[in-house]
Amino acid sequence: MAKTTKTNNRSNTSVLIALFFAVLVDMLGVGIVIVVMAPYIKHSEILFSTDVSDAYRNAIYLGLIALFGFAQFIAAPMLGGLSDLHGRKKVVIQSMLGGAFGYLLFGYGVMNAFIVLLFVGRFVTGFFSGSVSILYSIIADLSTPENKAKNFGLLGAAFGLGFIVGPVVGAYLSDDSIVSWFNDSTPFFAAMCLSLLSAFLIYLFVPETHYVVDEDKANINPLQGFKNIRKAFSIEELKPILTVLFFIYLGFTFFTQFSSVYLLDQLNFTEKQLGAFFAFVGLATFLTNSVFIRVVIKFLIPKQIVRIVLLTLSIGLLLFLVPQTYHGIFTVAAIIPISFGLLQPSMLSIISNSATDDIQGQVLGIQQSIRSLGFTIPPLISAYISAFDIRFPNLAGAAIVFIAWLIFISNYKDFKS
Repeated sequence: MAKTTKTNNRSNTSVLIALFFAVLVDMLGVGIVIVVMAPYIKHSEILFSTDVSDAYRNAIYLGLIALFGFAQFIAAPMLGGLSDLHGRKKVVIQSMLGGAFGYLLFGYGVMNAFIVLLFVGRFVTGFFSGSVSILYSIIADLSTPENKAKNFGLLGAAFGLGFIVGPVVGAYLSDDSIVSWFNDSTPFFAAMCLSLLSAFLIYLFVPETHYVVDEDKANINPLQGFKNIRKAFSIEELKPILTVLFFIYLGFTFFTQFSSVYLLDQLNFTEKQLGAFFAFVGLATFLTNSVFIRVVIKFLIPKQIVRIVLLTLSIGLLLFLVPQTYHGIFTVAAIIPISFGLLQPSMLSIISNSATDDIQGQVLGIQQSIRSLGFTIPPLISAYISAFDIRFPNLAGAAIVFIAWLIFISNYKDFKS
């Protein structure tokens, strides 16, 4: 049985603008949280007794990160399939409401030093954050193959802008010297409110872009992630690019999920310094997705872009370990978000163009599943190898991204098409 497509008269430009602001608001919430959670877990004297080791605190933090990724892994293809069956807009709104509930649980857990609730809250938020693939499905619905990378870059710009403002806001929202009732839980309640606002923006301004799909192509169950990945890797034209994608996310996650711990332990960053660093990374990501990508795609096709920036990303992850001062880290840090900012929309464009229109939600759900699996594994490995040397997670990330580059250039030797 097939569903019918809803029609609308809104221009693609106005919808893209609405999506940009909705994603921006949602990512403000993510940016607010990212700079607060690691210091809270590592420094809290209420959650743990003072004699608890740094290694144990790091393991708890990385366990929360891994749980978030695992929840995404389960949810992403299910939510993508639901969006194919019932409509992109409806599932996105419900997911943002669910994410807000997850932030509420986590914030309450912080207020009451209830560690079980921290894990439940992260699982709930991670589960519903799998809907990010649906936002890319909406973009794919509205785009032609020629402008898809540029439009994907627009969402990337919103992600980057959210990370410019969010970390700074998060650092201030947890500082009781600014407002007496600010504490470690305040940023999570702020993130909850922003998720609700994002859902409201989608409801008001984004039309339904749902296309006809056969229900048989959108089977939904808790094991759908495993089944879809197996199916994806059985399709000859998708297998190489999805393998590369997995190694990209696997390697890059060693940086994104462990950099807070590295900067806190190795360079003795304060929360405000951590916020400034992530704001800088966000600014580089925003400029890349809003300006650089539009220039680069005039001269290079996505496959050519990936060939170059995969190598520069690997080098950037390695160079990140060289500076040993607060100001010095900024001299090399821009290489990483610029490379990844050019890489992600190019990869998504290649993947989306390899899929037929009627399974865009499912295929983009598959890539989100791969991304989530890539997010789940590194924190677990980092918790172990960082006990030997704090630099090992970043070294592992650089090596894995380099392997992704080798796989890509060996499978895509013709960069003219």
